Amino acid sequence: MNQSESQAFNQAVALYQAGKRAEAKQILDNLHLSHPNDVNILLWQIYTADNPDDARNALNTATRLNPDHPGLFQARTWLDSQAQPQQVVASTVKPVSSSRNRIWPIVIVLSLLVVGGIITFALVWTPTVERPAAEKVLNDFMRTAATSNLDATYALSSPYLAKDDVKTGLLDKSTAYLPNYDHLQVLDFSERNGTDNGDDFRYLVFSGTAFYKNNLGKGSFIAELEKYDNDWKVVTIDLTPPAP
Repeated sequence: MNQSESQAFNQAVALYQAGKRAEAKQILDNLHLSHPNDVNILLWQIYTADNPDDARNALNTATRLNPDHPGLFQARTWLDSQAQPQQVVASTVKPVSSSRNRIWPIVIVLSLLVVGGIITFALVWTPTVERPAAEKVLNDFMRTAATSNLDATYALSSPYLAKDDVKTGLLDKSTAYLPNYDHLQVLDFSERNGTDNGDDFRYLVFSGTAFYKNNLGKGSFIAELEKYDNDWKVVTIDLTPPAP
């Protein structure tokens, strides 16, 4: 994309994050006509699609074009979560046994719902409590990645990623602007649910603006983190090239 198109792309991302999905979709669809093989455009078309079929088609095309793109897992998880019906809190809560050994902090909410003498306890996980710690890890990850220190960057990444995924998926792709990274501005924060080999898990998702030094300007970002052994780790981060 040229500079004008990059600015239009960043505008589409900002519109989507502001809740203006239809306006963002129109811009992305126009950009897609000129750049049908741009995976970043396809990924955002997943989030702005009018229906699940269109979103799934965009995901399949992006996967075919670049199966190693770091944003694919997050997009796939999000799309799968949209197809899952909302679940109510069960009256009996069992400990979750997970092969991935995720440990999620929870706030125990005592709900005195007495039905036939049965007291229901609801376990509510509050992602807002975890936001400061996760956001700090994300900022540390970006500052480390800007130094091209693969080992240090990988130490802040999910252990389920290969070190080469971090190298090829982020460091090698972003050498033109990542060394000039300055800071992130988080504009949106949410929780994503997913399933892996039958195990349910949650991610914290941050998106917003990445700022760069030396007059490079700014671009957008979307990142996904999970908790592993009480430490937050970066699962994916998708950066768009900066524009003045």
